[in-house]
Amino acid sequence: MTKVNIWFNRTFGTTYHVIQELRKSNLKYDFRFFGTHPNLQSVFLQACDYVEKEPLLNDEEYLIYSLDFCKRHKIDIFLPGEFSASIVSAHISLFEAEGIKVGIAFSSENAEILSSKAKIYEALRKVIPEYIPPYHLFYSSTEFLKAQQDFTKGSESGSVPITCFKPDKGIGGLGFRIVDDTINEFRGLMSYPSPRNTFDYYYRIFQMEKSFSPLILMEYLHGPEISIDCLASSGKILFSVAKEKKGSLRVVNHLPKLQDICDIICKELSLNYLFNIQFRYGNDDRLYLLDLNPRPSGGLYYSYKAGYPLMTAAIQLLLNEEAPKFEIYPEKSFIELDGSIDYKLFPDL
Repeated sequence: MTKVNIWFNRTFGTTYHVIQELRKSNLKYDFRFFGTHPNLQSVFLQACDYVEKEPLLNDEEYLIYSLDFCKRHKIDIFLPGEFSASIVSAHISLFEAEGIKVGIAFSSENAEILSSKAKIYEALRKVIPEYIPPYHLFYSSTEFLKAQQDFTKGSESGSVPITCFKPDKGIGGLGFRIVDDTINEFRGLMSYPSPRNTFDYYYRIFQMEKSFSPLILMEYLHGPEISIDCLASSGKILFSVAKEKKGSLRVVNHLPKLQDICDIICKELSLNYLFNIQFRYGNDDRLYLLDLNPRPSGGLYYSYKAGYPLMTAAIQLLLNEEAPKFEIYPEKSFIELDGSIDYKLFPDL
């Protein structure tokens, strides 16, 4: 069997499950998995054959570190995490010159667009305008006030809608907050921690800073969220798996209609490899684009559970093989469950 060294760096803890699935695949390769992270207790490292503690470096230093790591360990496939994807995409030719396949969904040409939620919305407005939600960017408390007032003016009842904001350039749920004037601040303080508070509460905090990095404000969408894992090649979707979130429940299915929408997005932004698109139903029962993550999602392992080995297929593409034809299975539902695994102690590297 041909040996293939695969490097995951600074990725989700749930990648632990994906690595285990890759080990069980029927591909005729002897996979060896390399994992690096600044925190050696990151869960995905427990599934790796070789582990190294990453140093804290700036972008230029990290690029040098990445190339050196690949050369030292004869890496065949490098799958950068979200932290380093932009760094690597700008210099991908350096890795390709060493014969290293790199799994990145985007090129350096569209990296800037994909780093900003507002720029993604504007880039896609011309092709899927009906799926772009109303939003405002704000950089100060004054702009926050005006943006909230604009949403109030647009409300048919004239009442203050429940809105939400998050960093225009951010990772995951960091900085996500819900603006809800129906709650009592003191009761909220005495309850469990929550991302929900009043406009006045956030306004007071924003007033402490003259300006800040842009945040994006939009109406809070109350409907169910559908997260779609996409596998693409040459700017075209090969297959997609939809995960509908219902509390702790995950309903996994292949939805051709949503794949068609994702294919438009994929073509417009020239996406490849694995990425994730999130939609959510609004209060008007319309489906809106919530976010686009140009990397594999943290819930990719649910696709495996439903019978769709997307990462395995992505590895095949990187190894210049044809992607498999996916059989369509009935809808499957899973529930979140906290669990534990035996801890493998690594030496202090």
